[in-house]
Amino acid sequence: MYYMGIDLHKKYFVSTIMDKEGKVSKRSRVSTDRESIKHYFSLLKNIKPVKAVIEATFNWAYFYDEISSFVDEAILAHPLKTRAIAEARIKTDSIDSNTLAHLLRSDLIPRAHTPSFETRDLRNFLRFRMALVKVRTSLKNRVHAVLDRNYIQEPTFKELTDKFGKTGMKIIRALNLKGNDTSILNGYLDLIEEITKKINDLEKRIKSFVKEDEITLLLKTIPGIGDIIAFLIRYETDDIDRFSSAKKFVLM
Repeated sequence: MYYMGIDLHKKYFVSTIMDKEGKVSKRSRVSTDRESIKHYFSLLKNIKPVKAVIEATFNWAYFYDEISSFVDEAILAHPLKTRAIAEARIKTDSIDSNTLAHLLRSDLIPRAHTPSFETRDLRNFLRFRMALVKVRTSLKNRVHAVLDRNYIQEPTFKELTDKFGKTGMKIIRALNLKGNDTSILNGYLDLIEEITKKINDLEKRIKSFVKEDEITLLLKTIPGIGDIIAFLIRYETDDIDRFSSAKKFVLM
């Protein structure tokens, strides 16, 4: 068995391959584009079987998917736990490919969960919705800032619990403010309405996913859990069997 430690960066990765005794067979620096990855692993036909490990960095998913078909096992390492073990056992301040390879052959790699592409894809879909909600909230705060600096005293508007509902939007649209503030206000409102349409479309798609997912439907039986939260719990948790106890699940 050969062990490959991969120090992954945005534009390149450094790979160290060693045997079970710790002797380095090959060390390379390779571009992270698909063709370069394919070419690099095509040169390793005589180095088999191979286990490879990378840390769970921001761009791990693409790279993990690319190399999985070229190695016998691809392992995702938990960065913080890996660093703690490396500093205790190997006395180094950085986690490079050589250190990762040593930890792998010594069976000291703390593994991070590697969800399937389908799970990651649905997580990204949910996170897209969350990002849009944050943008919309930011825009609403800017609208409030414009209204506050113009001290709007409309009694009906002040009593509304949802300032951005149909009635509230109608009142805000009818305001005639000083200087450029009317134009600024309507610009923010245009963006809010457009983002709201996108969020509504996303939520419709999420609800269609929920109808076809048995686990999500089961989660919805919990009081206070609706479609979005159930879907979020389902795919952020992924496979519940990966937790050995309820305590470890809570500490996820």
